[in-house]
This record gives sequence, structure tokens and C-alpha cells, in this order.
Amino acid sequence: MKKVGVIFLILLLAVVVSGEKAISLPDIGNPKIIAVDHELLIITGGTNIYMYAIKDFRLLKKFGKRGEGPREFLIYPNMPLRIKLLPDKFLVNSMGKISYFTRKGEYIKEIKHTVSFGAADLFPIGEQFAAMSFVRVDKKMFITGNIYDSEFKKIKEISRAELLVRGQKFKILEKAILMQTDKNRIYVTGAEDFIIDIFDYSGEKIHTVNRQYKKLKFTEAHKEEAMNFYKTNPETKSYLDLIKSNILWPDHFPAIRYLAAADRRIYVQTYLVKDGKTEFFLFDHNGKFLSRKWVPLIAVNFAETLQLYTIHDHKLYQLFDNADLEEWELFITDIK
Repeated sequence: MKKVGVIFLILLLAVVVSGEKAISLPDIGNPKIIAVDHELLIITGGTNIYMYAIKDFRLLKKFGKRGEGPREFLIYPNMPLRIKLLPDKFLVNSMGKISYFTRKGEYIKEIKHTVSFGAADLFPIGEQFAAMSFVRVDKKMFITGNIYDSEFKKIKEISRAELLVRGQKFKILEKAILMQTDKNRIYVTGAEDFIIDIFDYSGEKIHTVNRQYKKLKFTEAHKEEAMNFYKTNPETKSYLDLIKSNILWPDHFPAIRYLAAADRRIYVQTYLVKDGKTEFFLFDHNGKFLSRKWVPLIAVNFAETLQLYTIHDHKLYQLFDNADLEEWELFITDIK
């Protein structure tokens, strides 16, 4: 468990002020992904899947282990199991296959694929899928946003961004593009600027959000913060010398840190934090600006690529590692 006593005290104060709910989840360990809808809360950690009832947060089922069987999964290093909740089932995206389960956690089927989704998510759109993939052209590496048919044959490329690859060197915070879907819309961000392209499920572009935004300067203090993260993170500390010799530092943070799509809205998280709250911009599903909000998001090092939160029904669901109680907690915040 991480020693985050100070953060916990701040968070407790925020709970009192904002009326957040805190729910103990003693069953989970090392969570990576959280998914929520009107009925289920599903959390993944390693190759484990934890299913909870949203009405009382009772653990309904835990399953999954490493392997290639029907209820077994393989995962890429630093790339966890991904969950997509659908009205009559849910999907698990693991290395080399998509697994289908009933909403009671019963195995339905699996579809194997060879598409290089990388660290990206996979999104069912009707009988098809939207996902990101890597492609190399003339010694240049690109990440592309694509639409695939039900057998994972690429139908259409809708977005492309070049990745900075110089030998083994990598640029910290280089996201290239982020993708989300919701209610017949596909949202794809730009690489550095505040740009969001909006497509329908056929891949036709509907609108582009192009907002003027002053990006935060990346300072020496940020370099130190990032290196402290790499030194202490279990998944990176063994590669510390390799990271030190190959990391490229940016001049500025990208405009967009994370993108969520839910409730026919687009929720855009930036890197700006003030007084313990994080800047969010809200748009409707067609890209019309709605509001700017400051959300009590639990602090996560900017070098961490995963976000332990999700949004459903205008509520923020986020996980917190309570070192004092030695268990994980779920915090729910209204963000209407």
C-alpha cells in the first residue's frame, strides 16, 4: 500500500464538504480499470475480474486467471484487461482475444484477433469495433484510429498521428490520440492540442472541437516528479537505467490528459490542478461547449498512464488506495 496519509486527510475533508460517498472494497487488489453502468461495477486487476452490484456494492463474482482458456486471460506488460459494459453482456479485451460474458459473469464466447491494439482500448459499435493500432511507414511509426468488422478486418481508418521514435528513445506524455465512444459517436483527440474529432459509427466526421488552450509548461520540477514515479513504480523501477538514458522531455504538457464519453457528453480532463481540484471541460455529444468544472479528482502522478476513474449518470466513480485501512475505497462524486 502507498503511504498517502496527507492525501487521505485532504480527501476526507472533501467528502465532508462535497457530500461524496465512500465505499469500502476490501476484496480487490492492485486495480487497473473500472467500469460502471446502472446495474454493475466491474473492476480489473491483473487477470482478475471483480463484479459488484451497483445498488449495494455487494461482490457478485470474482473470476479470471492467467492462461488461454475460456475464463483465462493473457495481458501485455503495463496494459491491463479492458472492460466494455453492454445492455445484455460485457466484453473483456485481453492479449489476442475478446471474451464475451453475460451480465452474471457466465462465459459466452471469445473471438481471437491479431490486431495490434497496443495500450489502446477497444470499443464495440454495433456489430463492429473501433480501436487504435500501430503502423510503420517508411521507418516512421504511426498510431491510427480504425473501424473493424466483426472479424477484426479493418474497414476504415479515421485518424492518424505520428509517434516520435528515435531508436529506443521515447517522449514522455506522448499520447498521440485518445479514443472513446458513446451513443453512436466516436471521439478521437489530437496529439498535443485541444482537438477532438467527432465521427458517427460509419466513420464519417460530424464535427471537430478545436479550442484555444494555453498548455502548461513542463519544468525541472516535473522531471523530478516523473523520475520519482519511475523509481517507485513496481512496473518501471527495474527499467530505471533504460528510462533515464532514453527519455525525451517535452516543453509543455499536452492540452488533454484524458477523455471520457458518457451521458451524451464529452468530459475532457486537462493537466491543470488548483486547490486539490482538476480542470474539466464538458461538451455535449456533438461538441457544443457546456461548461468548465473543477472536479475533486484523487491525485495521480502525471506519468501514470491509467486513470482509476470512470463516469456514469453524471457521477464520477474513482478508486482510492487507503493506506490507513489497508484497502481500496470507491468514491462517488456528483459532477452535473
